[in-house]
Amino acid sequence: MQEVILKVNNLKKAYGKKTVLNDVSLEIIKGDRIAIIGPNGCGKTTFCETIAGILNYQSGQIVKTDSLIIGMQLQGNIAPKNIKVWDFIKYYLDVYNIDWSNEVLEKEFQKFAITDVIDKDVSKLSGGQQQKVNIFLSILNNPDLLILDELATGLDIEIVDTIYENLDRFLLDKEKTLLLISHNMEEIQNFSDKILFMNGGEITSINNTVDVIKEYGSVKDFVKEKFKEYSIENYENNNIGGLQNAKWAKDRKNK
Repeated sequence: MQEVILKVNNLKKAYGKKTVLNDVSLEIIKGDRIAIIGPNGCGKTTFCETIAGILNYQSGQIVKTDSLIIGMQLQGNIAPKNIKVWDFIKYYLDVYNIDWSNEVLEKEFQKFAITDVIDKDVSKLSGGQQQKVNIFLSILNNPDLLILDELATGLDIEIVDTIYENLDRFLLDKEKTLLLISHNMEEIQNFSDKILFMNGGEITSINNTVDVIKEYGSVKDFVKEKFKEYSIENYENNNIGGLQNAKWAKDRKNK
């Protein structure tokens, strides 16, 4: 029997007079790997941050299983001013009551390629360095539901390979659930089993990834059709791209 770990009912959120989420409903089942896709400004990040409890909402309901642990990779600098990366990570370790040895910590830092920034001020990090730290923090508490927002943004090509391999390892546990906001078509094709399309603050469709590929040939062609269907302009400007790391994609397909 499928277990619903999170249910969203008729969720509405607005900033002033601007409605960002309009009567959104969704059931997330344990083990789902859902890619969230749609034009810039359609409400993807707001939806996920609301699910994660970061943002409030005006009306509707979010029901979670009592034991559900959520981890979310946020965009940009989320740390207080004048704090070093290590101190920020230590804060998370204390909050989650994680007691790792120095040896384990060092291995984890190496996995996410953040060893060289541990002693730096968070505010001095480049966009890519900040992204790596945010990804590390999102998985730190071994979440049941992992939410990733534009995973590869700002990352160097060689680092993307490492991050994808870490995500692959995390998802070996079939009970782990993933929400992936992405404009990267091959990333979506490789990591998702469902594709949720948003437009204008609403969920307009949910399709199985295999069905999308069977009907449209690729996720990219599916998204192009969706843009046409809803008369969404500037397809290319919405950063719809392919996987940056061709080696990773090739290796993954051969597994």
